[in-house]
Amino acid sequence: LAGQWAGSPLVQWAEASCFREVRPKWIPNDEHFANQWYLRNTGQAGSFRNHDIEIEKAWDITRGTSTVVVAVLDNGFDLDHIDLSANVYSNALEGVPGNDGDGNGYTNDWRGWDFVGNDNNPSPDPGDRHGTAVAGIISAVASNGTSTAGVAPGCRFLPLRVYNESLGADEILWADAITYAADKADVISISAYIYPSFAAQEALRYAAS
Repeated sequence: LAGQWAGSPLVQWAEASCFREVRPKWIPNDEHFANQWYLRNTGQAGSFRNHDIEIEKAWDITRGTSTVVVAVLDNGFDLDHIDLSANVYSNALEGVPGNDGDGNGYTNDWRGWDFVGNDNNPSPDPGDRHGTAVAGIISAVASNGTSTAGVAPGCRFLPLRVYNESLGADEILWADAITYAADKADVISISAYIYPSFAAQEALRYAAS
């Protein structure tokens, strides 16, 4: 109706007067959230204001869900970290010690896998902090009054240790880890350069299929 009126030469302007829902932006109370300029850039520490990923707009839609699993392939993870422990993926099919409950060839992989040590403890070596940091950026618990907030704090992360800083990475291990992640996760995060070997490319194709 407003459009019809606006088209009349007898009417200067016409538009609908609508009510809009007003919702305050959700801001977590984490101790160091104010320093996470890549999430919410207010010009802190000399950074460029508003140069961020506009996380508040995304958080108004969703902060993630536990049904979404992000596999993080890196150099080990502090699984007891106060911001990570609640969001570590748990494999419900693995419960009996010494048994491969889900039949995937990885015995007792109830919370990820260490492809370097070939065991079910993807914890880091001393000094290997990169994996913990990456996992925190993705899914650190938000609004627990401490540390930082993750981009998707409602999602779980699957810890897969593929390399360490002292020994580097084996290309076959990358391929194995990518294949493993493709079978269990919805998203795969790799913050490292992978040599484009045939095995790695085949694993990536499998994950994308």
